[in-house]
Amino acid sequence: MENFVETFKVVPVSVPQDYSGTATMTYEYINMKHAKKATYIINMGTIATGGAVRFGVATSKSGTTGTTTVASMDLGMPHYWISNAATAAASCDVYTKTTVTADTFNIASTMSSKLIILEVDANKMGTFSKSSVTYDANYLTLLVTTGGADFVSCECILTGYRYKEDAPASVLA
Repeated sequence: MENFVETFKVVPVSVPQDYSGTATMTYEYINMKHAKKATYIINMGTIATGGAVRFGVATSKSGTTGTTTVASMDLGMPHYWISNAATAAASCDVYTKTTVTADTFNIASTMSSKLIILEVDANKMGTFSKSSVTYDANYLTLLVTTGGADFVSCECILTGYRYKEDAPASVLA
């Protein structure tokens, strides 16, 4: 019988911390080479002013392409899911699908103490160009600019692993 760890890869991309006043919230780059889907779960704290949320891709964990500067690009985000109530309140496990325009959305004070869920299909990551060179986009990250929110934590669950293992190798290396 399969267990959770053999079926899903849980990646803590941000430790619980207070991002109030932070200019940019930095998350780990995840190697998506062997996964079919990534699901980010952001557990929000109290929000004063939010930031813009989008995805970025790169060729490596560092976000660089060899000796060039950061090589990330926006990855399409058609929607996100948000819990209908604050954590531990009635109906906090019911989610509303919210359409996104221009592949980004802004965190608002109405999102305080809620869960936000974002999904990425690895097949849509593809390639990107930088300085007239085409690169494979194997690494994925969550980008949040102009912080002002207390993000409690962020985890990413990878599904559809191409190779089953008792304990899948790190995707952060």
